[in-house]
Amino acid sequence: MKQKILGLLCLAMLALIPQRAAAYTECTVNLLDIYAGDGGMVWLDYTNGGSGYVSASSSDREAILSLATTALVSKRQVRVRYQADGVACTAAGRGDIEGVYLL
Repeated sequence: MKQKILGLLCLAMLALIPQRAAAYTECTVNLLDIYAGDGGMVWLDYTNGGSGYVSASSSDREAILSLATTALVSKRQVRVRYQADGVACTAAGRGDIEGVYLL
């Protein structure tokens, strides 16, 4: 009986620990152009007026550049994932691109 009570108490305490939400925003866009330069940064400009960049230090920079180039050449859409929650898909100059899906 003591073990059950102790187990329930532990579960109740775990439920009180704040959980970090995995918040992000995804925007489906058509690419207008791609710029690579300025020390390794990659800028993605969208036909809807929005844009974002991937820093030179991002481990995902080459993969994002590859998928973005493929999308631009093949006229396919991409879904851009931003780290922040609630990002407007028309926002310009976002620096928190986390990844890109080729659609």
